[in-house]
Amino acid sequence: MCGARRPCDSEREARSINDVGLQFKFLLPASVVGAVLGRGGATVAAIKRETGAYVQFTRPGTATNSPRERMMIVAVENKEQLAGTIGMVLDAIAGEGAIDKLRTKSFAADKLFIQQVIPAMCAGKVMGPGGEAIKALSERTGCSVVVEGKSPNAAFVPFRLVNYLAPGSEEISAAVAEVVDLICQEEKYEAIIRELSSVCFRIIEIPERRVGALLGPNGSHIKNLQEVLRCKMGVADNSNKPGSRFVSIWGAPLNVKVAVDVVMLATGLLQQQLAADGGSAPSTPRSTRFPSSLSPSVNGDAE
Repeated sequence: MCGARRPCDSEREARSINDVGLQFKFLLPASVVGAVLGRGGATVAAIKRETGAYVQFTRPGTATNSPRERMMIVAVENKEQLAGTIGMVLDAIAGEGAIDKLRTKSFAADKLFIQQVIPAMCAGKVMGPGGEAIKALSERTGCSVVVEGKSPNAAFVPFRLVNYLAPGSEEISAAVAEVVDLICQEEKYEAIIRELSSVCFRIIEIPERRVGALLGPNGSHIKNLQEVLRCKMGVADNSNKPGSRFVSIWGAPLNVKVAVDVVMLATGLLQQQLAADGGSAPSTPRSTRFPSSLSPSVNGDAE
């Protein structure tokens, strides 16, 4: 579960963020990263000394859809350390005069906004039956907490985003602490959150007649594509649009971009797009790693 003894100072110095068992992940504007890190990493070092927490940001372009956003990873020995860490992070941003960078919502320009990444399986625990848990949590903490919805056309949902909107850091820290209490009730949280290295997720509409070519016999083609492209892919069983199906793709941003291009090429969508633009579709070399049935024909139908 989400709790353990607190290590001594000598143990802390010898460890890295990947050695600490419990991780929490947040999305922040890229423009505040410098304020959190501090000159030469002085601020994150101070946070580590004070709370025992490790704070680290993913490299640009590796975890988010936008270059203006970065994923912050906070690793702690026990969940009780997190609220204080988030408070110090927000105070550091304010201390560098960058707190307005968190006031991104036009409908609430006077409030701070951050997001937390959680495993999809934890969303129900945060919301509670009929949304009562999250409503009560928001009232207690003075922080508006919302779990973003999921698309009905998604083949799978690896993560959900928890939105925090509040007038100050104290309210956000209190809300984060309560959300963490709930998500840590899920026994698989510690393992799954480590796998959520990206929030880049795309859904593509494809012609239903091309689904078989994309999947291949017993799903062999799409399995091969996932291995080659190093991202997770799936086709939703149901569709709310006749004649269409929806492909979900999740992974590192660059991998997802390539996967989108491959799916569009394999299903004839790229050829249609180029034809509409007056261009021609590029040729795709066939190889043992790219199933021949996915190589596009002139009209985009299966060969």
